[in-house]
Amino acid sequence: MRPDTIVEAAQARLLQALRALGGRERAEQEKRYQKSRWEHWGVPLPGMDVAIKETLGDLTQQRALELCRRLWREPVWDLKIVAGRILARKSIEPDARVWRFVTERLADLDGWAVADNLASVASRCLIEDPGRLDAVEAWIENPHLWTRRAALVFTLPWAKERRDPERMLGWAVLLAEDRQWFIQKAVGWWLRELSKRDPKRVRRFLKDHGEKLTGVARREAMKYLTATSRLQERRRRASKDVPSDGAVRRTGSPFEAAARRLRTRSRKGRADDRPRKLRIRRQSRARG
Repeated sequence: MRPDTIVEAAQARLLQALRALGGRERAEQEKRYQKSRWEHWGVPLPGMDVAIKETLGDLTQQRALELCRRLWREPVWDLKIVAGRILARKSIEPDARVWRFVTERLADLDGWAVADNLASVASRCLIEDPGRLDAVEAWIENPHLWTRRAALVFTLPWAKERRDPERMLGWAVLLAEDRQWFIQKAVGWWLRELSKRDPKRVRRFLKDHGEKLTGVARREAMKYLTATSRLQERRRRASKDVPSDGAVRRTGSPFEAAARRLRTRSRKGRADDRPRKLRIRRQSRARG
């Protein structure tokens, strides 16, 4: 079987499976929600993954990439999502051809869902060759909203993992004045993920540039910082209620309440034990 015939056969099987999993009601709802210009089939994400697994078999990387090109050319939202999920598979190596596929389709992005389904393979390509970040940096000034957003969403591994985030934080400074809601959300998302491992750096960013951000970005960035601060405050108050000598102060803290319960139980136990002790003493005297 010729290579193009193999790809055509895989495409036919995949499309048949996806159509069977679609639904008109879901398709209409998704189209309204995504504000998409594409046709929608209403295939749920788990269904897409099942169809991919059951119909693609052991396609080589070259054929899988050709299949994704064919799927993307179709004016169907679901097929663009599927293309991104095929390339996100561990069997796909993040080589130059895959990176080219991602970058050549940025202009087609018209919503967060398709963009975020490309993010996984895009991030792997950037990790594989950080030199590609030079191209990503140019996206910051791109007039296309979803290309600008991709600069942060595709580089989230630099926020989540032990990599230097300073370059992306510089991009976030430039994008902080962008009033587009999705850009502000992406800035906040990036800072939120970084705050999990480096809260001091995020606090410094917010101190220096927080006034440029909208409320949605600040709230997103401070989500875990606020939770951490509350936990630290509770621990600080609790430590004040338990001095080094182990005594419990009467401040109404949970520690005091627990100590009072223990003391009450102890006194009650001693009181209940007095008649028994008295009987034992009398019996001893009678035997003597």
